[in-house]
Amino acid sequence: MIGVDRKKRRIDMSIKALDDFTPEASDEPEEKPMTAMEMALRNAMGSPARDNDAKRRKKNDVARSHALEDAYERTRQHHIANTKK
Repeated sequence: MIGVDRKKRRIDMSIKALDDFTPEASDEPEEKPMTAMEMALRNAMGSPARDNDAKRRKKNDVARSHALEDAYERTRQHHIANTKK
């Protein structure tokens, strides 16, 4: 920025000033923030307990499926027995 003219509401700027500008060098490397996908992947890869949870969940799903099939079969058998009378 070269100057300000308050009367005309103008700011005088120059690109030459940008050519002389050099950013300060820092000792620390710049780190990009992790994306949501990267965080989820790191979380999933670093947690072996989640594998056990998945196995337990699958086992529960199978047990629930068998229970529903048994209930369906009992209902069907009861319906067949009552319709013959």
